[in-house]
Amino acid sequence: NLSEDSNVPLKAVSGGTSLYGDYLTSGMAVRTGASAPDLETIRDTIQGLAFAGTGGTVEQGYFSVHILHDIKAGTNPTFHIHWTHKVAVPSGNVKWLIDYSLAKGYSAGIFPTINTVSVIQIAGPQYTHHITDDDSMPIAGTFEPDALLLCRIYRDPTDLTDTFEDDAFLLQVDLHYQQGQIGT
Repeated sequence: NLSEDSNVPLKAVSGGTSLYGDYLTSGMAVRTGASAPDLETIRDTIQGLAFAGTGGTVEQGYFSVHILHDIKAGTNPTFHIHWTHKVAVPSGNVKWLIDYSLAKGYSAGIFPTINTVSVIQIAGPQYTHHITDDDSMPIAGTFEPDALLLCRIYRDPTDLTDTFEDDAFLLQVDLHYQQGQIGT
């Protein structure tokens, strides 16, 4: 069988096979403050949030993720960052950082001190849809239905491992997770 929208085969799964899903946050839904990335043209008439690789200011955005009822107990999701750039002949690496705090739901948890995860990825060809690897940004904590993540995403232009001096456009942040059940 093929999915309706592509030539990608659909795979039936049965007993013992792990199922995965994604919690999605659009790059344009990231909330911004005083040190926000600029809204700039990515390609033609399409715009996005451009996180600068140079300058003295850390450009940052904020988002939250609500954990749904189908998460598998005892598993920990990982962040994926979808991004692109418009440089004809790119050079260097982009380093994305995410600060997060995870609290259980139902008044059972508090938001603890933040943890930080980061990933470094080479800037590939112009307009490439980059996606960070599955295991690059694992999240520590106890995940259960109705837990909530508060997050900050940013690039630090003073970080010597971020060598791509141009804008990296945030397309989407998702949380790749293992499903354990249909719902609660």
